[in-house]
Amino acid sequence: DDSVVRIQMDSISGGGDDDMAALVGSVVPLPEGGGFRWRPGPIGVAVERGAWLILENIPGGSPNSYLSLITSQLALLRPGDHFDAPGRGDPLTVGTGFALFASRTIPLSGYASSHLWEPPGGWASWRRISMDPLSDGDMHTILKGRFPSIADCIARVLATISSVRAALSQSSAHLHALSRFPNMRDAVKLCRR
Repeated sequence: DDSVVRIQMDSISGGGDDDMAALVGSVVPLPEGGGFRWRPGPIGVAVERGAWLILENIPGGSPNSYLSLITSQLALLRPGDHFDAPGRGDPLTVGTGFALFASRTIPLSGYASSHLWEPPGGWASWRRISMDPLSDGDMHTILKGRFPSIADCIARVLATISSVRAALSQSSAHLHALSRFPNMRDAVKLCRR
């Protein structure tokens, strides 16, 4: 589906500024040789096509990082605006329908708020929505619909996640190492395997 570009931010290898810049776009050699061209990354594609850009689980980091700088620019873009993509000579024109959605998981404990990602200038241009975790019943219904071929195993997957949650809630050392309870995304990964 070209109308949505989804990026799992916590799975970006390294997570450094170079990795983030490549998500916007990068200069690549031409196949014929002798030249280079700018190729949009997933963020550049979303901006140009006017797709919804979903950045999931933004990790903690410096407010001066490339991630913070780029998301603060993206949050202000409206269709028809121009976006200066690094390495590209002319700006990208923002396509009709472009919107940025971002999520971050709040650590359970043991983390100073300074370790959480904050956009430069704070959250003034963002709308904050807090969501409670899905209930086990809701997770069961969703997983059963998504993975009908393993419907008989889903109860065991959810029991495993519940056991891990219970063990984590009894041990503060494990909580500090993990930063979050297992959730729906973890259940989906287990079902895929």
